[in-house]
Amino acid sequence: DWTHDGQYLAIGMYNGHVSIRDQTGQEKVCIERNAPVWSLAWNPSQTETVHVVAIGCWDGTLSFYQLSGIQLGRDRKLDFDPCSVSYFDEGNYLLVGGSDRQVTLYSKEGIKLCKVADTGDWCWVSKGRPNQPYVATGSDGGAISMHQLSFAPINGLYQDRFAYTEGMTDIVVQHLISEQKVRIKSRDYVKKVALYKNRLAVQQPDKIVIYELTNELDPFDLRYRVRDKIQQKVECNLLVVTSLHVILCHDKKVQMFDFSGRKEKEWVMDSTIRYMKVIGGAPGREGLLVGLSNGVVLRLFVDNPFPIQIIKHDATIRCLDLNLPRTQLAVVDSEGKCTVYDLDSKERIFQESNACSVAWNTEQEDMLCFSGNGTLSIKTGQFPVHQQPMQGIVVGFKGSKIFSLQAISMQTIDVPQSASLYQYLETKNYERAYKVACLGVTESDWRFLALTALQDMELETARRAFIRVRDLKYIELINSIEQERKNSGSCSEKERKTQQGIHLAKIMAYQGRFQEAAKLFAKFGEVERAVDMFSDLRQWEEAKVFASTSGNMDVRELIQRQAEWAEETGDSKLASEMYCAAGQYNKAIEIVGEAGCLDELIEVARIVDKKDTSALKKCAMYLREYGHHQYAKEVYLKMDDIQSLMKLHVELNKWEDAFLLSEQHKNKYAEDVYLPYARWLAEEDRFDEAQVAFKKAKQPEKSMMMLKELSQSAIIEQRYDDVAYYLWLLSEEELTLVERNEKCLSKTDHQHLESFEHFRSLSQQYYAYAAISKYTDEPFSSLEPESVFNAGRFLLNVIGPDAPFGISRAAILWALGKQGEVLGAYKLARYVFDKLGHLRVPEAWLQPIDLETMLIQSKPYSDKEEQHFICYRCSTTNPLINTSSQGSKDSCIQCGHPFIRSMRSFDLLPLVEFAPPKGISDDDTYSLLRSEPAGEARPQNDSDEMKGVNRMSFNEPESDASDTFSRYMLSCDFSQPGQEYSPLKVPEDVLKQMSVDEVFIIRWPQNARGWQFFKNIIPDIKVLKCPQCHSFFHEEDLETACLSNGNKCPLCKCSLNI
Repeated sequence: DWTHDGQYLAIGMYNGHVSIRDQTGQEKVCIERNAPVWSLAWNPSQTETVHVVAIGCWDGTLSFYQLSGIQLGRDRKLDFDPCSVSYFDEGNYLLVGGSDRQVTLYSKEGIKLCKVADTGDWCWVSKGRPNQPYVATGSDGGAISMHQLSFAPINGLYQDRFAYTEGMTDIVVQHLISEQKVRIKSRDYVKKVALYKNRLAVQQPDKIVIYELTNELDPFDLRYRVRDKIQQKVECNLLVVTSLHVILCHDKKVQMFDFSGRKEKEWVMDSTIRYMKVIGGAPGREGLLVGLSNGVVLRLFVDNPFPIQIIKHDATIRCLDLNLPRTQLAVVDSEGKCTVYDLDSKERIFQESNACSVAWNTEQEDMLCFSGNGTLSIKTGQFPVHQQPMQGIVVGFKGSKIFSLQAISMQTIDVPQSASLYQYLETKNYERAYKVACLGVTESDWRFLALTALQDMELETARRAFIRVRDLKYIELINSIEQERKNSGSCSEKERKTQQGIHLAKIMAYQGRFQEAAKLFAKFGEVERAVDMFSDLRQWEEAKVFASTSGNMDVRELIQRQAEWAEETGDSKLASEMYCAAGQYNKAIEIVGEAGCLDELIEVARIVDKKDTSALKKCAMYLREYGHHQYAKEVYLKMDDIQSLMKLHVELNKWEDAFLLSEQHKNKYAEDVYLPYARWLAEEDRFDEAQVAFKKAKQPEKSMMMLKELSQSAIIEQRYDDVAYYLWLLSEEELTLVERNEKCLSKTDHQHLESFEHFRSLSQQYYAYAAISKYTDEPFSSLEPESVFNAGRFLLNVIGPDAPFGISRAAILWALGKQGEVLGAYKLARYVFDKLGHLRVPEAWLQPIDLETMLIQSKPYSDKEEQHFICYRCSTTNPLINTSSQGSKDSCIQCGHPFIRSMRSFDLLPLVEFAPPKGISDDDTYSLLRSEPAGEARPQNDSDEMKGVNRMSFNEPESDASDTFSRYMLSCDFSQPGQEYSPLKVPEDVLKQMSVDEVFIIRWPQNARGWQFFKNIIPDIKVLKCPQCHSFFHEEDLETACLSNGNKCPLCKCSLNI
């Protein structure tokens, strides 16, 4: 036999071998059996995943093999030798004939099902007709016969569970609601099945198997297990099962067995039994309906041996069903008529033709359906029959679902109940209408039922219907109506009608019939409710019409409601107008302000009275938020709020307007302007201007804090020129805080003066260290060696034992040693390299320091003579570094006179400080200096300090004024052991002989300190002084510095005219 795709051929041999070969004839597999293989067949089914061959051997066996030669299952033992094996019904069954002289039908797994035909002799061949239920057989006697097979459907139904067979051996249980299925493999021929609650009975040729659900509480559980087996071979026409019994029907006899197989009862009827159905009951007391061929309908109870006749029909019974309350019986007879009897009166209440089956609704007592001739008919109560086309036989009716058996499959049909619902509503039977709706109607039908019941004041039915559609609005309405009814208690007929009319008006309003509702409200004296309704609907004109009929309504209240509605809908302009009309300006401003309607906002601001400051302030706030400076200014001017206007200018950085406004009010709000202005300048990195602004704001402490932060940041970033500048500004700030003159200073003033000296000294130190840093850190430097050398000497003289933050003593010593070696200061270089050896320095410096220390040993032990310098006051030769612990270290070791250095090259300047004698004021001293010496005319010139710089000029021939001062110095004794330094006291006659062109005067601001006078001892050396920071310079140094930084003082950045 060939496979269905024609790829492989199976050949059975007498020696028991089965050879499977491909199209070329090559053997692929060889199957060995123990007896001659007389017949074999491939399964023709195209749905199988593998090819299967059935083999009949003359050892009385039937076996199955895959194409690969693997056997499927075990050998099936036959009671004869098979001579013919062929598949039937597209491979679902096997036809086997042979020495038993008959043809038998088997399942495709080899399970014996039933006998097909007797052949009278050995059957050598049997074949089925493709796609037809016909079988042809041929016997040894030469007879050929044709047989027709009829596969009667085997099934059972209980409510929403349906059981049927597949392949005549498997039972499939289907849940008709969830569409879930479960297959039970019985591995034997199934003759009958029956379902009841949690029981399933299956009749097989030699036994009856009873199954039960594993979980009886789960309505969707489909897991069955074997409960009992009745090992008896019985013949029956009908089979039903109850909770504890199996009931069989054969011809006129009904037998009842328990699950152990014991026959408990037997009923014998007068006529043949045509229909039997379990109608429920308590376990062990169930009832059955039995229909006979003579038209009698009986009721049996499993615990009662006597049948009870219900009715006597005039035709053979074909189908029966009892309604839910068991008061009516539906009968379908052999004539195709469906008849309904009332069991109490035994009367026929309904009859219809064209019926082959009938079923009552298991959830609605007066609803049934029947089918016949391709039509489904539904009968509800006393209403006309509703029909629709449907193929199949009705076997069940649950809710809105009808179960129809079509051939061997069960179909679930959803039947709309809208027609029945509307029929009940026409008769105002709301209870029945609700029950019908529960069977299954659309949401619109539920809503129609709810509204209809509500209009007829059937509140309970209406509530349940609205709950179905989840309409909370109507549910709350019903609750409120019931609560009002409850609160009213007993009332007169007139009050009851009034209350009912108001309730009906509410219902109409909820349905959208507003005009009718308003008229009802007005009719029953509730005009306010009509006005409230139209207000809620935003139909303001209608509300005003009904309000005019009542003398208790206030139009302003309606206006406010309209404003609130406009606010909710986002119509800011209308809401603002309404609130303004109601006099609620704050609310109007808030609405248009939040919406950003600036035109409406300024219009409201212009109509608000200037005394209403809260509304105007809110209006100005919104205008400021949206950046409309001019409108906000207009509002502030209207309410005369100068301080807020000032803050507005500040907030918008309109500083010129703020300054002008402050000046117009005599700087009353200066602090409100200049303080934020200073902060803004600081954020813009305009620190000089910020410092001035802090001063104008009378907040010097904030200015000083800013300068300290700037100086700290500059130190960290190694911008030492900027550090010097910020510290000089700090010193100037401290000096301006001194409130009294030098003769009556307070303790606080002394502290400020000390801080002034401290920051001024630090400023000079960092300025000097800038030169050191450039020398040590930068690869190339334009600084002259003398400048670096002098700066290092200056720093070592003034920094003391603890160097300021950011200043490296090691860097100073290294620069000083290197430049000292270059300039011939070998002794000093040897000293500083020795000091470096005792300091912790970067590792990269260690080798160069050691090298320089060794190299310096080859140099002389003294400094070159030109490196020595003398004090211009006492002519004492001073060491390059002052190691004295007395007084200022950058001063003469003999007289203590501070060295006045040029603040660029740090070279000594020929300046000697002097002071007038006691009793002569600074102004008098200046007058004496400007007086003409006897016998000498002097040009009347103001001090060059007023022109931006102090400059010395020399006229030839030179007067002997310098000689007078020098002779006076030579006559003085400058040795001051143990005494503090004090300026040289110059007598009045000497002052008169001195030239003011050779004198520098430092006038400190605030009169916090007395004037300082300095005499240039060597007029040939040109010296200049900065008028701002009072630093002295060689003329060449200052000119060089001004060329590089734009005519500014290198220390204080003051502009100079040179």
